[in-house]
Amino acid sequence: MNGFFSACTEDPPIISGVILIKVLNKSHKTIILTARPKSVESETVHWLKRHSVVWDALIMRSDDDHQQSSEMKRTALNQIRDAGYNPILVLMMTQRT
Repeated sequence: MNGFFSACTEDPPIISGVILIKVLNKSHKTIILTARPKSVESETVHWLKRHSVVWDALIMRSDDDHQQSSEMKRTALNQIRDAGYNPILVLMMTQRT
């Protein structure tokens, strides 16, 4: 699995998503929730910075979490709510070919 996620560093950004995040981040907290494992955190942060993505928090799956991405994200979103945050918008930034 890490080979797949390590290769994601070559993915191009979804420009419209980057622009939207920049606009929203001016008045809202931005939490990036990714199914990438913690083992590629450094590469992920580098990718985000290289593409000028702004964020306030980055949540990644633990290396031993083998849930489907959608289930992992649902669980994390519930934890975000339990921590007192009220997400107003969730974007899925997946490019399909």
